[in-house]
Amino acid sequence: GTFLLLLTPALDAGTEAMPKDMTFVFDTSGSMQGEKMTQAKAALRFCVGALAPEDRFRIVRFSDTVELFRPEPLAATAENREAANRWIERLEAVGSTDIDAALQLALAHESPRGRPHMIVFLTDGLPTAGVKDAREIVQRALARNQAETRIFAFGVGNDVNRGLLEDLAEGTRAISCFVG
Repeated sequence: GTFLLLLTPALDAGTEAMPKDMTFVFDTSGSMQGEKMTQAKAALRFCVGALAPEDRFRIVRFSDTVELFRPEPLAATAENREAANRWIERLEAVGSTDIDAALQLALAHESPRGRPHMIVFLTDGLPTAGVKDAREIVQRALARNQAETRIFAFGVGNDVNRGLLEDLAEGTRAISCFVG
């Protein structure tokens, strides 16, 4: 015979979330215009708003250039989250897409020992500047990722380079998700 045993942990497992460093990598290239940009901004504001006070965060905005919201990671205080939301609101979709440069900058961050660093990558995944070959972008990101940072890839729109985003996520033991 056979049997089925289902075990479900209690809702309150008694563990607290570990403080973490989050880097949000946000595509503002011209291909993100319109509804894509609206959706991506809303997702980024949600992510910043969901941070715990003991977390730290950075935002990397990229198109054919790469820009940090602030040079150093910020504590996720209400004041810093509000400043980030004001900055996010002013972002516009212009230029080409240099995914490699953005990932290299994001992966350069070194968290203190015992504090995980995770990257949330919001893009349509279509590289048009810098390194354009998807396989090479993934290889360069994985080679740079000495700290084993997980890259959670979120593709926005219907013309997403799924292979690039899935390979980044799988190569870093993370997940990818796509929003039409």
